[in-house]
Parts: sequence; structure tokens; C-alpha cells
Amino acid sequence: MPVHIKSIKNLLMKENSAFTPQRRRRNQTPENDLKKAILSYLHFHNIPAWRINSGAIKIQNRYIRFSVPGIADIIGVLPDGRFLAVETKSAGNRLTPAQKDFLETITRNNGVVIVAYSFNDIFGIENLCRKK
Repeated sequence: MPVHIKSIKNLLMKENSAFTPQRRRRNQTPENDLKKAILSYLHFHNIPAWRINSGAIKIQNRYIRFSVPGIADIIGVLPDGRFLAVETKSAGNRLTPAQKDFLETITRNNGVVIVAYSFNDIFGIENLCRKK
């Protein structure tokens, strides 16, 4: 490992205790289980899709953002070429203003947007996107 990469890794681990191996926890939530199920379903139907981890981290006195605010949890490309954005939500949770803006942008540009509160919300997408 090059020295500069090693020093950045060490800095991250010192500055942010969430990155230390002994404190790292898997995020077991119903929403994460839903994301995994949706990704498996999309991959089963040969729809390329990826989970997007977003957020920010504070390093010294600066925040570094990992993605666009409001980006969907899962993005993909449908067989007909349209962009797919899937936002997963646990029961009772609502879209943030940034998420609404992102999803509206996708819709305005002929993409497909799904807000999934359960697996049933995504079920049948393969019928929607068949090539004609």
C-alpha cells in the first residue's frame, strides 16, 4: 500500500471512531433488508442496478460528501435504456426534500422512479421495462 493511502486510512481511523474495526457494526435494519431483496430481484431479471451509499464524513475541520444529496438508494438502467431510481423507506418514514428533488429530476427526464416501502412495490418491474 502506498504511503499516502496508508496515512489517509490511519487518519480516518483516528479522526472517526466509526471506522475503527472493533467498533464497526453492520446496519441491520428492515430498510437494508429491503435494499438487498430489491437488488437480488433486479439482478435476477438482468437489470443492472447498484446500491448507492451516500453521506458525509468529517475529517479534521472539513466535511467530505460521498454523493449527491438526495440520491436514490438504488440506481440502475432498464433494458430499454431508461434510468431507474429506487428509494427504499421503512414504514412511517417519508422522503426528504432533497430526495423529492432528485426523484423529480429523474421523472422529468423520462426515468423510472419507485419509492419502495415493501418488496411488493418493486414486484413486476420486469413487465414494465420489456424491450418492444
